[in-house]
Amino acid sequence: MVLLFRTRKRFFDYRKEAKQMLNQKTQENKKTYTVAEIADMLNIGRTSAYNLVKENHFKVVKIGASIRISKKSFDDWLDKLNI
Repeated sequence: MVLLFRTRKRFFDYRKEAKQMLNQKTQENKKTYTVAEIADMLNIGRTSAYNLVKENHFKVVKIGASIRISKKSFDDWLDKLNI
């Protein structure tokens, strides 16, 4: 039983690592961010991220109910903050 648990844990660790590597590669190729991604990057809440979107700090595209933020305009805005 213990051996089975260790094997499963190792499998899930490898799977988690692979998923993180895939996310990093797709992050490099992305042209837009979601509001949740911006909130994670800035370490702020979702409501604060939506407030930044409403204040027009960067270019935003609305697709139905979804909001996408231009990666270039967000990165430029972040660079201007000199954090």
